[in-house]
Order: sequence, then structure tokens, then C-alpha cells
Amino acid sequence: MVDEIDIEDLIEEEQCVFTLTEAGYIKRTPVSEYTAQSKGGMGKKGITTREEDTVVDVFTASTHDYLLFFTDTGKVYRKKGYQIPESGKTARGTNIVNILPVEQGRGSRPCSTTGRGEGQLYLFMTTRNGTVKRLPVETLKNLRNNGIRALTLDEGDELINVQETDGSQRILIATHDGQAVCFDETDVRAMGRTAVGVRGIRLREGDYVVGAARARRARRCSPSRKRATASVRRWRNTASPAGAAWASGTTPSRKRPAPLWASRWWTDRRTCC
Repeated sequence: MVDEIDIEDLIEEEQCVFTLTEAGYIKRTPVSEYTAQSKGGMGKKGITTREEDTVVDVFTASTHDYLLFFTDTGKVYRKKGYQIPESGKTARGTNIVNILPVEQGRGSRPCSTTGRGEGQLYLFMTTRNGTVKRLPVETLKNLRNNGIRALTLDEGDELINVQETDGSQRILIATHDGQAVCFDETDVRAMGRTAVGVRGIRLREGDYVVGAARARRARRCSPSRKRATASVRRWRNTASPAGAAWASGTTPSRKRPAPLWASRWWTDRRTCC
């Protein structure tokens, strides 16, 4: 009796670079085609795009990893890495509608997940209107070819960002008008697929969320100098003698201490979402 052979067993596992453009073109290129260059190198062309098309996501994953594709309507599809057509560095790639049964013009955001990490993995989703949701990855194990609903959206809302987390990350959300909030992902309880989510940030009239990312405490973020200067006094720790002197304006030195925002967070954006 001959054992049934899975096609995946015949495909070599290798790390690849996946590139997705705003117009919906995606391609897979082996990492071995990219070479390290010295500091003064000019780089090489990584993709050919049409006019007004731009690259929105570049990430690495194995050919045997699962790639999750989220549409702006909250639907998710799943493909293996080797199911994305391989192309050269200068090629444009294949349109996503030829790989997934998605409607033309619908935005797609890929997220690489292997499920091999230690402990529970989650997907943290953020919408344009500031709604957030934390979904366990295991709830998306059995996906149909025509996709499945991962997030129920309110009317007029759309999914803009998906981050893979391990349950202990900090999430940073930023808006179009320059507002931002940072919080522990555990502040948002894990929910099922049909849940709508909870409020992640309260928006002013006319404002909307433009992005979200995982944050690191030991890194720095760089807001505009004008906004940062205006917010230093609010966050300065005046309990120390130097801080109290600086806040009262009696410090003899013209060089003010570094503000707390300069050493608190850094947005570690995974290019998969």
C-alpha cells in the first residue's frame, strides 16, 4: 500500500521575501536573491510598479508558513507561502484577485503566522473608527477557501491594521490629527470571530485612525519638534530637584533635561499589516 503523498512534502522549505503593493500585486522572492551591501551601496531594484502604485508591505516568511490575508471588510483568507507565485526581484508580481476570491478594489493586508511559537498567539485588529479587537490565532485554523469573517464592522468602518502578538505586547495607535495612545494588549480581552470589538481610542470630530503598531519601551519615537516641545512640561517629572528647577524656569543651565517621551516608546511596525 502506497502512502498518500502531500504536495507540501515535495516543496523545499526556504525563507522568502513577500511584497504587496497598493494596487493589489503580490510576489514571492527567495531571500537568497538579496545580497548584503556596504554602507555606500546604492541598492537594487526590488519590484517594478505601475504609475501611482506603491509598495505597502514587505515581510519575510517560509514557504511552509501560513499567510493570512485580511480585507478592509473584516474577512480573512489563508494561503501557504508556496502558493504565492514566485517572481524575480524586478517583476511586478500577480494580482491578489488571481490568488484569492476577493472583490476587485478591496484592500488586502497580509499577516504571516506559523502557529509554531510558544504559548498563545493573537491577532490584534484596529479599525479606522478606533475600534480594536484581540482574536486568538487558533480560532482561524479551519478556514474555507472562500474565506471567513474575522471581524464584524459597524457601518462606515473598515479594517486598517492587523498585528500578530504573543499576549504581552504594548499597542500604539495613531490618528490623522496627530493623537496617539499606547496601552497593554491585555487591556483588551480576547474575543470570538463574530465580536465587534471595543473602543481603542476616542476620536475627535473629523479625526480617524491611520495606523497601529507594537511598541517597545526601550526604544524612542520621534514626533514633530513643535508638538514635542509643547508637551514636554506636562510630562516632566518635577519631583526631582533638577525637574522642579526646570519647571519653575530657575535652572542656571540653558540645556534642558531630555523629556520623558524621548526614551519611552518606539513603534516596532511589523510590515505584515
